[in-house]
Amino acid sequence: MREASLRGPVLRFLKGRGYTALVDPDGHDYFDVVALRGPELGLVELKVGHAPEVFRQALHRRGWADWVAVVVPRKTQALRLLRRAGPPPTQRIGVWYLDGGSVQVLREARIFAEEERERLFPGWKDHLRECLEPLTTGSGGARIEGIRLGVPPRPPRSRRRPGGKVWRIEELLPPPEG
Repeated sequence: MREASLRGPVLRFLKGRGYTALVDPDGHDYFDVVALRGPELGLVELKVGHAPEVFRQALHRRGWADWVAVVVPRKTQALRLLRRAGPPPTQRIGVWYLDGGSVQVLREARIFAEEERERLFPGWKDHLRECLEPLTTGSGGARIEGIRLGVPPRPPRSRRRPGGKVWRIEELLPPPEG
């Protein structure tokens, strides 16, 4: 199975919930699916392979959106993800799976705290919304070839981990208070 096989059901699901959905709007597969409804911006991460790493990806993507959900092809994978105890922000990540070609929700995606997102990722969501504007007005949701969203595929310099090593979830959490 490929991630592309998850797209159709996810797009139908989002449309049924009143969202405009854009597939790979940056053209670099950084954002799998972007969901827009009024001022609300959500991201859906499609994952068929090494799913445990998807929470790390989703935590980083929260800088760009109000909510993030992950979709896996089977209920057993989704249940495994839910069993993985994670820090509080991971409990806001939606966990969805496919059942007979339709999306089922095990855990709804919940809105991330605006203050936390803006403190950790200042201006990222506004920047993405501005970049997506040409795609949502007049293009029918199709990617416009040649458009560059200017979206960095990693945390900003102050949050980048040196040496190109994999980020751990703990490194994407807000610093402890006090």
